[in-house]
Amino acid sequence: MIAVERSGIELDSCISCRGLWFDHGELDLLAELTGADLSVLDTGGTDATRTRRRCPRCNRPLEELSFGSVRIDRCPERDGLWFDRGELGAILDRALAAAGPLAPMTRFLGEVFGAREEAPHDAVRREPSP
Repeated sequence: MIAVERSGIELDSCISCRGLWFDHGELDLLAELTGADLSVLDTGGTDATRTRRRCPRCNRPLEELSFGSVRIDRCPERDGLWFDRGELGAILDRALAAAGPLAPMTRFLGEVFGAREEAPHDAVRREPSP
């Protein structure tokens, strides 16, 4: 996993599977920055089942939850959320369709993942895989 920080939001990204981990509260910062309503991710989901994947913070098995046709993994202690490749995009597509244009989200994710040169205040650090 690598950690990439931009605009006060630290994204933990798996290089091999392209999954993303958001610590508790980081998704709220992303919602503020982009105008997307992501509160549904804090309040529920249906059909929670335990997974083999473990929380990188507390090491407990994550719960897999359904949000419509998208299934994401959440720490049962609310330490954070894991998005497999494509899951965050699917959730954001729905949230941003109601909020307006995709420009702020596209710009943010493009800056985080290297669509431009890094500014001096950006930081990238590597962390050992869990």
